[in-house]
Amino acid sequence: MIYMFRKEMKKWQNILWIVLASLVLGTLYGIKFGPSRPGDLRVARVNGYAVTFDEYRKSLMEIQERINAIRQMAKAYGMSEEMFLQAYGFDNPQGLALDNCVQEKLYDYIKDQLGMRVDKQWFQEELLKSMPHLLDADGRVNINMYHDYLQRLAMTPAEFEARRAEEIKRDILLKFVQHTAYVPGFVAKEAALRATARRSFSIVSCKLDAFTPQAKILAADDKELNAFYLANKDRYREPEQRSAVYWEINTKAFTDSIEIDQSMARQFYEKHKAAMYRIPPKVKVRRLLLKSVGKGLPPMATEILKKAQEKPAQFQALIKQYSTDEKGLQSGGIVDFFEKGTHDLEFEKAAFRLKKNGEISPIVKTKAGYEILQLVERINAGEKSFDTVKNDIVVTLKAKRAMNSLRSELEQVVRTAKTDHKQLDNFVAKHRCVSRNTEWLTDNDAKETGLQSVLAKKLFAAQGKTSGIGYFVHDDCYILYQLAEVKKAYLPAFNEVKAAVSSDFIKEQADVIAKRTLKGLRAAVLAGKKTLDDVASEIKAHYTKTDMATTASDLKGFSGERSVKEKLFALTTPSQVLFMTQGENFYLATINDVEYADKADLEKENAKQAKSEHAKIGSLQMGAFIASLHRNAKIEVENKNILEMQPVKE
Repeated sequence: MIYMFRKEMKKWQNILWIVLASLVLGTLYGIKFGPSRPGDLRVARVNGYAVTFDEYRKSLMEIQERINAIRQMAKAYGMSEEMFLQAYGFDNPQGLALDNCVQEKLYDYIKDQLGMRVDKQWFQEELLKSMPHLLDADGRVNINMYHDYLQRLAMTPAEFEARRAEEIKRDILLKFVQHTAYVPGFVAKEAALRATARRSFSIVSCKLDAFTPQAKILAADDKELNAFYLANKDRYREPEQRSAVYWEINTKAFTDSIEIDQSMARQFYEKHKAAMYRIPPKVKVRRLLLKSVGKGLPPMATEILKKAQEKPAQFQALIKQYSTDEKGLQSGGIVDFFEKGTHDLEFEKAAFRLKKNGEISPIVKTKAGYEILQLVERINAGEKSFDTVKNDIVVTLKAKRAMNSLRSELEQVVRTAKTDHKQLDNFVAKHRCVSRNTEWLTDNDAKETGLQSVLAKKLFAAQGKTSGIGYFVHDDCYILYQLAEVKKAYLPAFNEVKAAVSSDFIKEQADVIAKRTLKGLRAAVLAGKKTLDDVASEIKAHYTKTDMATTASDLKGFSGERSVKEKLFALTTPSQVLFMTQGENFYLATINDVEYADKADLEKENAKQAKSEHAKIGSLQMGAFIASLHRNAKIEVENKNILEMQPVKE
């Protein structure tokens, strides 16, 4: 299959010879004078492995492909693109691209020491699996789509294959690390016991407010309060506040001013029809399902296949006589038109290999059992006609050009307004933008959601430094903003916050009293001197008994948070007494009763927990492995300025 890629690329043979000659001359120049082109410049070095600008750029382009997909997803859900990108960790693509390059070199350092190799035939199969969107109806690579894809990545076929081979080796290395995790048998058994045992609890719960009256008796004088204030002064510090003026820029005016003629739309269609307007092939088949019994082919399978091949017209009768697919029997075994990616992989392979109506497939092993298929009808792959997509193309091109025009203007404004404020005023007047002002914002507001939080993030970007003016996209609208005012952080004098200090002091004293009291009562319960019922009466707290429950079921009779419930199920015997706090709530708890699962259920849960624990430990082991690579590596970023040489466009 890889041979076919390269064979198809021979039509560019003359150009490749020119490129090859240029590379040779560039190499000779590089030997004498250093790197032959910017792409060969070294961005970083990891354990002696160089990260070139080309590698960084390609990583950045791949990240940009994913960013574009996430932007489309955000639009589909009607959510903020910036929030989506932040949630997926793509708010700093340049830093992420460099981190990915460094990570790859760390993996390469280990895999090269192991001397890892990839079987050629297996690699070809994995390569095809990795790009199903580039395959045609016959499972072969669509060369035009493949070429367009490589153009977007700025790679040759050989470079792409080499890069994919290295990625596969890294994946194998990481899977090896993850799957070598060891789970002791007793860990899974204990987890299974905890998960299956049904328990009921006695619980005493009270709030911090119950101990506030005692804390108020210990009222402090100003000297003691001032000492408390000085020890906790960061609690009373007023954070820096910033406000901004901003303008929402509607792109409709820009879009309406763009003219797209038919020739431009046609050119776009011809260039992208194979990738954007392709209609995938579909097939309609009949299936004869034979449930497997033990290992190997079911009895009569070969004989049924022979009958079907001899008399294809009688295949429906064979389905009625032999098929075990009860649901499919009602429709004569028909599986209506479907495209790839909707059914079992082996089933699809067999179905799409059939070329002529009535053709019978060999016996195929699928997840459902053993199957024989017959092609009823095929709809070949094609492209949507230009007329059906022309209006969509015009809308797309107008929007794209409008965005480019608007971004160009905004970049100009942001760049020049720092020294010439008239540029900003002229832009606002030209586009009739309405000025709006934010409230006073702090760094904490950046953690919220919505436009104000995005503005807060921009205003407090880069550890509190800001250029004062910028723009971003929010809900399909461009936001231009300018820093208006700044209130510096300051520490209020003690007298200004005395009431708050006194309240906090009392609350802290109440917390100390509560913990001391409840720990003493817990000791009395453990010693058998008191019961939880006695404790509840003594401190006038709430006392409850829950129903029987497992870790997976609701704990009726208890309305506390999930984290508290998890701690309750950490109890294993009635002799234990649990003391726990959750915010301003305090709890004492014991087990009332325990019921263990039967042996069969316990063994089933044990297998499940073993798998779960293996995945958990494997994940932790993976994290530890990656952390150790970073900890022991020698990483040097050598040319930070090079990272800005070629920004990637959306």
